[in-house]
Amino acid sequence: MKTILTLLFSFLSLLSFGQSQDSIRFSKNSTSSGFYRNDTGTYLPKFVFVDESGNKKTLADFKGKILYINIWATWCGNCITRFPYEEQLLKRLGHLKLDTSVVLININIDDRKNQWKQALKKYRPQGINLYSSDTSLYEKWNISALPAYSLIDRSGKVLGMKIYMPDEAVSIDWVLYNAVKGVSPPDAIRIQQEQNKLIEQQHSPAAITHKEYADWYASTMPLYLEFRKWRVERKSGKGH
Repeated sequence: MKTILTLLFSFLSLLSFGQSQDSIRFSKNSTSSGFYRNDTGTYLPKFVFVDESGNKKTLADFKGKILYINIWATWCGNCITRFPYEEQLLKRLGHLKLDTSVVLININIDDRKNQWKQALKKYRPQGINLYSSDTSLYEKWNISALPAYSLIDRSGKVLGMKIYMPDEAVSIDWVLYNAVKGVSPPDAIRIQQEQNKLIEQQHSPAAITHKEYADWYASTMPLYLEFRKWRVERKSGKGH
């Protein structure tokens, strides 16, 4: 019983930040604000990037995968602090066998190329690292602040802009899990909010009524307990 309660409270504590933002971000018809946008057949304007080996790349090169895209710059402290959380996210995706379906892409803009390469050596961001010096991306992709995380479906269409960040562990994992299955972010978030409300009310995961969420919850709890431990150690200076 003690273990179950520990897992439950760990889960709810990890959800607390993401849920506090949902009332601001989430709306089924929020296409105008850009938050958790439904798939409207929209493609991001094309840009040509350069990878770490100097090869030219576009998002079309990753067609067939769910793309979790991070726009960042070396002057953005909040961007840098997310890199360890990205690494933790990729570990969890590996455990959930989603790592072959979801691709994390870090796109650096607003820097000189040598600054970008130095930052890669220093911070070692995981996933695929791309670079562009074309700052018109800010306007054309409607990026107003960094870091900016977006979600693209297998065909290259926008699923969500200003999506959950990697430190919002439980919520981003559930959204990515559903994206792989073809469920839109608004629908996934609605399910999560409804089920978590039941858990909080009854103080028990037995209150879950959505079978797939119940299965996902049971399979991911050990991962979040480990993540919570990592986060505590990181804050205390013991983690890396």
